Amino acid sequence: MSDVGTADFKQVTIVMPLYLIPTAVGVLAMWLVDRKSHSVGVLFGYYVCTGMTGTAAVFLAVCVGNIVGPHAFLAEEAPTYPTGCKVILGCCAGQVVLAMMLRWLLSWRNQQRDAKAKEGKAQGYGL
Repeated sequence: MSDVGTADFKQVTIVMPLYLIPTAVGVLAMWLVDRKSHSVGVLFGYYVCTGMTGTAAVFLAVCVGNIVGPHAFLAEEAPTYPTGCKVILGCCAGQVVLAMMLRWLLSWRNQQRDAKAKEGKAQGYGL
């Protein structure tokens, strides 16, 4: 193993825990901040955690890609690498499906929220 690879690995292992700081701050804000008098602080904590969850999901996808990638681009298929191209297209198709599912889920949740809001107003409860 080269010294460069070792140095890069040491830097990555130092930086990785730093990515946990915003998540820890967000969780602490949601947990410890008084919800009645400091609702903005709680909302801040929620947004930080949500953003970090998305970052963690992307990081996980990158890790899986780094594991699968070398097995998809086969040396005997050079220079066109059809297996690797099919894997990439499959991932793109999967992303399209996930995006459509997310759109459906969020629309469904918004419809439920709106229905509850209308029901609350009809019963005389204000939002």
